[in-house]
Amino acid sequence: MSDATTRAPVESGLAKAGTLENDDVKLIFYTIVSIRRGFEMIVPGGQGGLIVTENLTDEQFTGMIIARYFKSPCYEDYKDLLAKARGGNSKLLMFREADVKYLRVQFVMAHRWPRQPLEQDRREAEALEKLHAGLGCVETMR
Repeated sequence: MSDATTRAPVESGLAKAGTLENDDVKLIFYTIVSIRRGFEMIVPGGQGGLIVTENLTDEQFTGMIIARYFKSPCYEDYKDLLAKARGGNSKLLMFREADVKYLRVQFVMAHRWPRQPLEQDRREAEALEKLHAGLGCVETMR
C-alpha cells in the first residue's frame, strides 16, 4: 500500500511504485484538509473513495478532487462554517480561487488491478494473431 500527501496543486509524494500514472484500475481513498489558520480541519464532506482508471499525475488527481469538492453541496457547508466563525458576514467569505491555497489532499492508493480488456479487444487481438500467423510470421503478438 502506498500513500501520498499532496499539496494543492503542486507538491506530490507518491513513490513511483504507487503512482497513479498508469492505466491500471486503482482504488483511492482521500481526505481534503484545510490548513487555513484557525480553520485547520478535515473539511465537511471532504473524505471519500473512488475508482480511478485514467493515467493521472498526483497534481491532476488533487485538482480533480478539489474541483469535485467545489461543485458539491459540502462546499457550501464549509463556507457556512467560515461565515459563522466570522460573525456571519458573507463579505468575508473566501472565493473559490482563494480557497484552494488552503486545501490539501491526502490520498492512499489502497489497491490496484490490471485493467481488463474489453471483449472486442480480445477478439481483435485473436484476429490479428491469426492474420499474423497466416502471413508466416514466427512470433506471436502477445
